[in-house]
Amino acid sequence: FIESGANIANNVTIKNLVTIWEGVTIENDVFVGPNVVFTNDLRPRSPRNECVKKRYEDKNWCLKTIVKEGASIGANSTIVAGIELGSYCMIGAGSVVVKNVRPFTLVFGNPARERGNICRCGNKIIFTGFEAICSECGSVYMKINDVINLKK
Repeated sequence: FIESGANIANNVTIKNLVTIWEGVTIENDVFVGPNVVFTNDLRPRSPRNECVKKRYEDKNWCLKTIVKEGASIGANSTIVAGIELGSYCMIGAGSVVVKNVRPFTLVFGNPARERGNICRCGNKIIFTGFEAICSECGSVYMKINDVINLKK
């Protein structure tokens, strides 16, 4: 299900039984595995409930979530509203993601925690000092102040 107000870019793979709500933006070349759920409200209530009706009259309740280019989200993961999944990050199957994920970072678990770094080709990379070279595709990465960038 893709709700109006969701933004899906080019070359995105969305598998079966995924829910993407208003406020979610998915950039180019992202993979969304089966049964992934995005949320857009941290305090959901029925808008028919009189005590919260006013809250839903505007869109301030709708938090923005962005999935950056090349990210992969494993099957049965839940992405909580208002976070950013960095470029080429990888979310392991069954994860509950409650905070931002940095680019080229592998996370999994409930709640999802950093477990390593990942190449844009999907291979795990290991830094020796400030540099990592992917053994599968040869991409070279630099890590400066915990920020990972593709060198070549």
